[in-house]
Amino acid sequence: MFLLPFGNEEMKLTILCAAACPVGSNVSVFAQQYDRDYTKAVEYVCVSTIHCLITLPLIIFLATHFI
Repeated sequence: MFLLPFGNEEMKLTILCAAACPVGSNVSVFAQQYDRDYTKAVEYVCVSTIHCLITLPLIIFLATHFI
């Protein structure tokens, strides 16, 4: 994030947090709407959320200590 030519540290940390968050639950809604495998989409959303619980604190820690 330090390579971004604009913004202050708080703005860069906010962008990083948003990028590290899990995928939206609308993925499963769109999958069902377009006749795709929505159960697989729900599984992906759940896995993404579980990974976020583990990695988001680590990413924020690293960003605040090394920016």
